Amino acid sequence: MATHEVLNQPPPLEVNLFGVDAALQEAVERGGAAWAKAQLLELGQWAGSRAANDFAAQANENPPVLRTPFGTLEVNFTARHLVIHRARTTSSLWSRGFGTGRSGSRSTSGAASYGE
Repeated sequence: MATHEVLNQPPPLEVNLFGVDAALQEAVERGGAAWAKAQLLELGQWAGSRAANDFAAQANENPPVLRTPFGTLEVNFTARHLVIHRARTTSSLWSRGFGTGRSGSRSTSGAASYGE
């Protein structure tokens, strides 16, 4: 039941979260991960999209469920949680560079998981 129209809310965020974060971009450059900038921009575009915000809002409304039948730990995540998690991990930015001798591995991993 609506009581009134709410007018003091900002419009939904629709911005490249990596692209507008000058400090994060500078840290990535300084950390030797300039090679990952294109992929971080792609991830930032998705993270700042209306779809990602909708997934996040729905995930917040439906928190993971913890069940412990017979002493076994089981956590049930909703599909929204999994979409958000897979968006970051399928880009493989969180692990790219480790074990290859490539510079900036930690900077790339940190930037890819920033805000998670």
